[in-house]
Amino acid sequence: MSRIDTKISSLTALNQVATLRARLGAFQTDLIQATSNSLSVALENISASESNIRDVDLAAETAGLTRSPILVQANAAPPPVLKPPQ
Repeated sequence: MSRIDTKISSLTALNQVATLRARLGAFQTDLIQATSNSLSVALENISASESNIRDVDLAAETAGLTRSPILVQANAAPPPVLKPPQ
């Protein structure tokens, strides 16, 4: 094999390595981007779920706090007096 053939083989090998590295880099970038997007969606869904849970907890607590004074007032009020019809 002559020196020219050796150089051509070397350049061909280097081009193949560069092409494979570029393809691998593109694959990794796509994979990382897809994973990142998926994680972003999961985080958004978890945040929305947590917000809904907090809203329900707040509503239940507010209902309890509102109910207590109403029940106290209902128990403290004198019973209504019924008058016979005239």
